[in-house]
Amino acid sequence: MIFDFQDPSEIAPERLRTGLLALQELVPWSYSAKCEEALDFCADRMGRYLDVDIESTFSDPEVQNSVRACAYTVPLARKVIDRLSLLYKRDPKRRLIVRGDSTRDESAGRLYHEIAFQGGLSDALRSAHRMANLLGLSFVQVGASGSRIVFDVLSGKDVLLSPPADGRVSSIEDYDALVLPKPYTVDGARVYAFWSARFHFLFDENGRIVDDFGDPELGNPLGAIPLIRLDREGSGELYPLPPESLVRA
Repeated sequence: MIFDFQDPSEIAPERLRTGLLALQELVPWSYSAKCEEALDFCADRMGRYLDVDIESTFSDPEVQNSVRACAYTVPLARKVIDRLSLLYKRDPKRRLIVRGDSTRDESAGRLYHEIAFQGGLSDALRSAHRMANLLGLSFVQVGASGSRIVFDVLSGKDVLLSPPADGRVSSIEDYDALVLPKPYTVDGARVYAFWSARFHFLFDENGRIVDDFGDPELGNPLGAIPLIRLDREGSGELYPLPPESLVRA
């Protein structure tokens, strides 16, 4: 376990800094590179990949140009992913589940649907499903913007997760902690959000806590990591590679 904090007093700068480095080293370079390639193919940014393939396959410059023109006008990867990711057009009916029990309380049900509607839950799940089909893995993070609940879609390369000892996962509960890079710095140092079932705070790349959200005990009021995992193959791998046949269709 990289992060096994049991008490706030254990959350020291050196442990945060070394833990962050350990998580970053867990992400295979090949995984990040393949994800970037898949995203480029799906967005029709294929030139730097296809030119190498075309030039190594065809020696005649005229043939190369012909193949290159066809490849650039037929974005097959995106079409395949779009076809695989056809989901519901109308939002499905959903039930509120509280600690494993279904509830038919009308007020709770209305609150849930209001949260899902305002936060764009269905749109987030559609996007996450599409990304999972493309990359093999995606996440939906639950957060807040003012008084609204929001849902953000993240790729597997966008998050750092502390894995269980056996390295296999079936749900978010199997992870020890989530470390999420934030798009800003404090005093020139990159900021990260730390989530575990017990703790939540912001810290920088040097291990310094920069925001405890008003709680000196660094408690997580949710009692869980606010993340949903979508695994295309259901393999439970920490970093499943994007399906090559879909990317280079």
